[in-house]
Amino acid sequence: INFAPRITCESYITTGLTDLVSTPIGIACLYNAINSKNKHFLLHPTGGHIVPQIDSKFTKKFNKRIIEHFAE
Repeated sequence: INFAPRITCESYITTGLTDLVSTPIGIACLYNAINSKNKHFLLHPTGGHIVPQIDSKFTKKFNKRIIEHFAE
């Protein structure tokens, strides 16, 4: 979080509510400290610290958002 205010580029932040390593409250603090006007937060209600399976509903939703954004 110490360097988050120095982030000014577009940012995509994700967290899982069951993550015990990088807790959701810490990730939310990071997100709030980022100075970018173009930042995005995606919450995975049952996700933990491990990256979701490629075929999970969450991953498909996240990938769709990324693809749509860069297609603009």
